[in-house]
Amino acid sequence: MLGYDSNGNTLYETFDYRALLATARFGIRFLPPLPHDQQLVIGLGFEYNRVLSLRLPSNTSSYYYSANQPADASDAYATPGLLPNLTLGWRRQRLTLLLDGQFYRTRSGSSFSDLFFASNGAVRLGLNYRLGRNPDGPTRPWRPPVRPR
Repeated sequence: MLGYDSNGNTLYETFDYRALLATARFGIRFLPPLPHDQQLVIGLGFEYNRVLSLRLPSNTSSYYYSANQPADASDAYATPGLLPNLTLGWRRQRLTLLLDGQFYRTRSGSSFSDLFFASNGAVRLGLNYRLGRNPDGPTRPWRPPVRPR
Protein backbone atom coordinates (compact mmCIF):
# COMPACT_ATOMS: atom_id res chain seq x y z
CA MET A 1 0.00 0.00 0.00
CA LEU A 2 1.23 3.49 -0.80
CA GLY A 3 2.96 5.22 2.13
CA TYR A 4 3.63 2.09 4.19
CA ASP A 5 6.50 -0.40 4.30
CA SER A 6 6.07 -4.20 4.31
CA ASN A 7 5.62 -4.21 8.13
CA GLY A 8 2.80 -1.66 8.03
CA ASN A 9 4.88 1.22 9.42
CA THR A 10 4.13 4.66 8.03
CA LEU A 11 6.83 5.87 5.64
CA TYR A 12 5.24 9.23 4.95
CA GLU A 13 1.94 10.98 5.43
CA THR A 14 -0.04 12.80 2.83
CA PHE A 15 -1.69 16.11 3.52
CA ASP A 16 -4.28 17.70 1.27
CA TYR A 17 -4.97 21.42 1.20
CA ARG A 18 -6.07 24.07 -1.28
CA ALA A 19 -4.09 27.21 -1.97
CA LEU A 20 -4.04 30.07 -4.43
CA LEU A 21 -0.51 30.88 -5.57
CA ALA A 22 0.56 34.04 -7.44
CA THR A 23 3.87 33.82 -9.27
CA ALA A 24 5.83 36.63 -10.93
CA ARG A 25 8.80 35.77 -13.12
CA PHE A 26 11.20 38.48 -14.22
CA GLY A 27 14.16 37.97 -16.49
CA ILE A 28 16.11 38.71 -19.60
CA ARG A 29 16.46 36.68 -22.77
CA PHE A 30 19.17 36.77 -25.41
CA LEU A 31 18.14 35.74 -28.92
CA PRO A 32 21.24 35.21 -31.09
CA PRO A 33 20.35 34.46 -34.73
CA LEU A 34 20.81 31.04 -36.30
CA PRO A 35 20.66 30.17 -40.01
CA HIS A 36 17.33 29.82 -41.86
CA ASP A 37 15.21 32.28 -39.82
CA GLN A 38 15.88 30.55 -36.49
CA GLN A 39 17.04 31.90 -33.13
CA LEU A 40 18.67 30.42 -30.06
CA VAL A 41 17.02 31.49 -26.79
CA ILE A 42 19.21 31.91 -23.68
CA GLY A 43 17.79 33.49 -20.55
CA LEU A 44 18.19 34.23 -16.86
CA GLY A 45 15.40 35.15 -14.50
CA PHE A 46 14.06 35.34 -10.98
CA GLU A 47 10.81 34.07 -9.57
CA TYR A 48 8.68 35.43 -6.74
CA ASN A 49 5.89 33.32 -5.21
CA ARG A 50 3.18 34.50 -2.84
CA VAL A 51 0.41 32.34 -1.40
CA LEU A 52 -2.77 34.43 -1.53
CA SER A 53 -5.04 31.99 0.28
CA LEU A 54 -4.60 28.67 2.06
CA ARG A 55 -7.46 26.42 3.07
CA LEU A 56 -6.69 23.56 5.46
CA PRO A 57 -8.91 20.47 5.64
CA SER A 58 -11.92 20.51 7.93
CA ASN A 59 -10.54 17.75 10.19
CA THR A 60 -7.69 20.00 11.37
CA SER A 61 -8.05 20.63 15.08
CA SER A 62 -5.85 21.41 18.05
CA TYR A 63 -5.17 17.71 18.69
CA TYR A 64 -4.76 16.76 15.02
CA TYR A 65 -1.40 17.57 13.49
CA SER A 66 0.41 16.16 10.49
CA ALA A 67 4.15 16.53 10.02
CA ASN A 68 3.46 17.61 6.43
CA GLN A 69 0.96 20.28 7.44
CA PRO A 70 2.14 23.81 6.57
CA ALA A 71 2.33 26.05 9.62
CA ASP A 72 1.18 29.07 7.61
CA ALA A 73 0.62 30.16 4.03
CA SER A 74 4.30 30.93 3.40
CA ASP A 75 5.23 27.29 4.10
CA ALA A 76 2.76 25.92 1.58
CA TYR A 77 5.16 26.27 -1.37
CA ALA A 78 8.93 26.23 -1.78
CA THR A 79 10.91 29.46 -1.95
CA PRO A 80 13.14 30.05 -5.00
CA GLY A 81 16.84 30.11 -4.22
CA LEU A 82 19.12 33.04 -4.90
CA LEU A 83 20.45 31.51 -8.12
CA PRO A 84 18.49 32.65 -11.19
CA ASN A 85 16.42 30.27 -13.26
CA LEU A 86 18.08 29.30 -16.52
CA THR A 87 16.32 29.16 -19.88
CA LEU A 88 17.45 27.47 -23.07
CA GLY A 89 15.34 27.28 -26.19
CA TRP A 90 14.90 27.44 -29.93
CA ARG A 91 12.70 29.73 -32.04
CA ARG A 92 11.73 29.28 -35.68
CA GLN A 93 9.40 31.89 -37.17
CA ARG A 94 6.27 31.79 -34.93
CA LEU A 95 7.11 28.63 -32.97
CA THR A 96 9.25 28.67 -29.77
CA LEU A 97 10.36 25.69 -27.66
CA LEU A 98 11.73 26.55 -24.18
CA LEU A 99 13.29 24.51 -21.39
CA ASP A 100 13.94 26.24 -18.07
CA GLY A 101 14.96 25.17 -14.59
CA GLN A 102 14.82 26.64 -11.10
CA PHE A 103 16.31 25.62 -7.73
CA TYR A 104 14.11 25.93 -4.65
CA ARG A 105 15.17 26.10 -1.01
CA THR A 106 13.44 25.23 2.21
CA ARG A 107 12.76 27.89 4.81
CA SER A 108 14.37 25.76 7.50
CA GLY A 109 17.79 25.73 5.80
CA SER A 110 20.46 26.59 8.32
CA SER A 111 23.63 26.75 6.21
CA PHE A 112 24.75 29.45 3.79
CA SER A 113 24.68 27.04 0.84
CA ASP A 114 20.96 26.39 1.50
CA LEU A 115 20.28 29.90 0.16
CA PHE A 116 21.59 28.82 -3.26
CA PHE A 117 21.17 25.05 -3.64
CA ALA A 118 18.48 22.73 -2.43
CA SER A 119 17.38 19.17 -2.86
CA ASN A 120 14.38 20.16 -4.95
CA GLY A 121 13.93 22.00 -8.18
CA ALA A 122 11.66 22.35 -11.16
CA VAL A 123 12.19 21.89 -14.87
CA ARG A 124 9.60 23.33 -17.24
CA LEU A 125 9.09 22.60 -20.93
CA GLY A 126 7.07 25.10 -22.93
CA LEU A 127 5.85 25.29 -26.51
CA ASN A 128 4.69 28.73 -27.68
CA TYR A 129 3.04 29.97 -30.85
CA ARG A 130 3.15 33.70 -31.66
CA LEU A 131 -0.11 34.96 -33.16
CA GLY A 132 1.14 38.35 -34.40
CA ARG A 133 3.82 39.14 -36.92
CA ASN A 134 7.52 39.20 -36.05
CA PRO A 135 8.24 42.67 -34.60
CA ASP A 136 11.95 42.18 -35.34
CA GLY A 137 11.36 41.33 -39.00
CA PRO A 138 11.57 43.73 -41.94
CA THR A 139 8.61 46.05 -42.44
CA ARG A 140 7.07 47.15 -45.71
CA PRO A 141 7.94 50.71 -46.72
CA TRP A 142 5.21 53.30 -46.27
CA ARG A 143 3.33 54.37 -49.38
CA PRO A 144 0.78 57.14 -49.58
CA PRO A 145 -2.78 55.94 -50.13
CA VAL A 146 -3.99 55.89 -53.71
CA ARG A 147 -7.05 58.06 -54.33
CA PRO A 148 -9.56 56.92 -56.91
CA ARG A 149 -10.06 59.26 -59.89
